[in-house]
Amino acid sequence: MVANVYSSNQNVTLDCEENGDVIVETPYIEKWIEVIRSVPGRKWDASARCWTIPGKKSVIQQLCHVLKDIPVEVKSTQLIERYPELMQLQSGDEQAALHKLKESMKLKGYSIKTQQAYIGHAERYLRTLPIPLKDAGFQHTRAYLLNLYEESRSSPYVNQAVSALRFWHVTVLGRCDVKQWIRPKRQKKLPVVLSADEVARLLSAVQHVKHRTLIALIYSSGLRIGEAVRLTKQDIDPDRKTIHIRQGKGGKDRFTVLSTAAYSMLQNYMETQPIVKYLFPGG
Repeated sequence: MVANVYSSNQNVTLDCEENGDVIVETPYIEKWIEVIRSVPGRKWDASARCWTIPGKKSVIQQLCHVLKDIPVEVKSTQLIERYPELMQLQSGDEQAALHKLKESMKLKGYSIKTQQAYIGHAERYLRTLPIPLKDAGFQHTRAYLLNLYEESRSSPYVNQAVSALRFWHVTVLGRCDVKQWIRPKRQKKLPVVLSADEVARLLSAVQHVKHRTLIALIYSSGLRIGEAVRLTKQDIDPDRKTIHIRQGKGGKDRFTVLSTAAYSMLQNYMETQPIVKYLFPGG
């Protein structure tokens, strides 16, 4: 589904009354007016031509929910201080910038998981900005990344955030690359290797032949789960003792080893189970 992208001058604007109520102004867009009418306690001020929303936490949460896909400009910093949940709302400029990010990743052929991860980082970054995106500088990006460290995020997570924000700011939005992007040092951890006895006990504990064969193949050949469940009979080469992995991580093909023990289990499995296309349909 393609997201709605409105021009930057088409925003629902929010301001603050002295008593804590929220003033809502909107251009005449029928869909927007309908969602505002769904907020409990809203009142229309005909003379001021605006809506008034009660300053109650539950009502503000409902307002945020109905406006989540509509561009919103919050005019008052006092309003943000009083209702921090309003930070999750996005302006027309911000929605347009996110839409450009989504389009650019699709055109570059990024995987669905990468697209979701980059959009997630971009949206979280926007929620931390104290100013509009167009006015944000590298110091705001740096503050966001430093906050990830303070939250004890892992090095791969922070590294992905750097990649996402740099791609968005430099490649998509065309901002100058300040060359001050600092990536965290890669963590080096030794893998946990099971002993032969531990592997045997693990496999013997699995009663279902399909699941036992799947686990044996994943462990012996170093497969990802998504790669294993996409295997077909044609991907198995018993003569060369190899498995052909098609479109693995990063959309790349590769070959990996096929152990004699795992192939023996696989043979037994294929002789007793009807194989139409995939070796392990349904995972």
